Amino acid sequence: LSEEALLNLEKMADAFYKDNKLPLILVSTYRDYNHQDRLFTNRIASNRANYGLNYEDAYKKASEIIAIPGTSEHQSGLAIDFSNSSLIQKGRTLVGDFSNEKEGKWLLNRGKDFGFILRYPKDKTDITEIVFEPWHYRYVGYPHSQIIFKSNWTLEEYLEYLEAESKYLHEDYDLFYVDSQKIFGDEIYYFDGIKIENDNKGGWILTKLKK
Repeated sequence: LSEEALLNLEKMADAFYKDNKLPLILVSTYRDYNHQDRLFTNRIASNRANYGLNYEDAYKKASEIIAIPGTSEHQSGLAIDFSNSSLIQKGRTLVGDFSNEKEGKWLLNRGKDFGFILRYPKDKTDITEIVFEPWHYRYVGYPHSQIIFKSNWTLEEYLEYLEAESKYLHEDYDLFYVDSQKIFGDEIYYFDGIKIENDNKGGWILTKLKK
């Protein structure tokens, strides 16, 4: 995991233990390209064998569940898959039922306090193009996690909003969006202590705590 994501994961795990006297169980964190490629290739083969699909259809079905190699959030070091001992013992480690478990409910409501969001919600599959994954959380940092949760947005919707509006009015932070052609302009350098993040779409998100 990235250093910042790991630090906040530790804080979140401590808070979960304090509330529930249980540990958070991590199933998957960082995965490199080769690992993701093996997972994806195996799922294609499984789809062809189990459903009788041709390669193109098996590929499409696999991409709805497993990220195409090179696009997985796990490769970024910002994504985590969670489960619990009960599901693992039943051989149902990553399943939709996780949303009804104590861990799933807690993460959904408290993850935002530590910079994490439910990345693939149940009612937003048409936007994310990924099936509902209540176990998959993505670190986006604070206050972005709070804004996304409060607005019932996906990460895609949040980035789309920032790109269109160029800024978000938050009570504690100045949030701006600039495209890559402006990132080296003088106008960004008189922000003191600003955090600059690439959105992987040709733009940058600037975050600064208000004084």
